[in-house]
Amino acid sequence: MNERKAMINAKQRISMSQQCQLLAVSRASLYTHDRGVSTADVEQMRGIDELYLKWPFYGSRRLCKEIRQGVFGQSEAGATLDAPDES
Repeated sequence: MNERKAMINAKQRISMSQQCQLLAVSRASLYTHDRGVSTADVEQMRGIDELYLKWPFYGSRRLCKEIRQGVFGQSEAGATLDAPDES
């Protein structure tokens, strides 16, 4: 896919949409860029993995309850799950 995306050139006589169609590449993929994962997210995912490995029989609701009760301590994980979105 990346090789095909690299073949697309805006300065060609063929429009970008036609180039995408010929190369079987989604036009939307030209304009999206991968964003890295923040370290806070990685820490939260690692904590959730630890919980799951400790209690693999817990479902998602029980794991959320454990996070809210402070298994992570006073980290952002519990705070972000309890706090309403202010956006």
